[in-house]
Amino acid sequence: MKKLLLLTAGLIALLVTPVLAGPPANGAYFSVDLGGNIQMGHGTESWPESFVDGSWGEIGNTLQAQSWNGANLAAQWSVSCITLCAEPVMMNDNLDANQTGYQTWRNEYCGGRLWMAGTGEAWDGGDLDYWADVVNFVSYTTYQYYEGVIVGMIANINMTAVFDGYDTCMEFVIANATGLGYTDIDGDPLGNLPPDFPSFMSANCSETGSRGVWGEISGVTVIITGCSTSTEETSWSSLKSLYR
Repeated sequence: MKKLLLLTAGLIALLVTPVLAGPPANGAYFSVDLGGNIQMGHGTESWPESFVDGSWGEIGNTLQAQSWNGANLAAQWSVSCITLCAEPVMMNDNLDANQTGYQTWRNEYCGGRLWMAGTGEAWDGGDLDYWADVVNFVSYTTYQYYEGVIVGMIANINMTAVFDGYDTCMEFVIANATGLGYTDIDGDPLGNLPPDFPSFMSANCSETGSRGVWGEISGVTVIITGCSTSTEETSWSSLKSLYR
């Protein structure tokens, strides 16, 4: 009876614990514009709804980005709910007396989740897909001004994420983001979010934002390292062996 009870408990644990087939394969992977097979992406950064004059660099701004294959969003990867959590730090100020030139800012974000397709991808290690916690996200963003108005934006992004269920399995990402448009500044409407971009995501991770900036993600380099078989991986045969 004791063995039966133990086996029953083990079966319940098996049902509620995901069976992981294998971690993503270690390696370096590149976006299609760099000769690889990672899809480029479309992204948005929402501005806090509580600020009429919300803009770049406001704590609470929230990022969402998804792969874009020319027809569908999020077919290969996505990141979401990454929120600006510290005051941006100016790294370079090249504006002249007419407020024409550029400024570069360091922006630190917190939180967020990463999803990557597994089956059939270059990093396929056996799982259908992979989820990870974003543990570090910093962008260095340069804004181009003409007489005080932002006319261009490009960001260099550095991100680190730790995969669910796999010991010491990490992903390091660098990428570029180019701003393509934004909704408004100081309450003045300038444009609408195009349909082939992710929704504006509020800081509570709901897709209820209505204002912000959108852009294209390119030049992606992903390094997956330290991946090994999960300590949580369970098979039927290994479960039976525990109770013999």
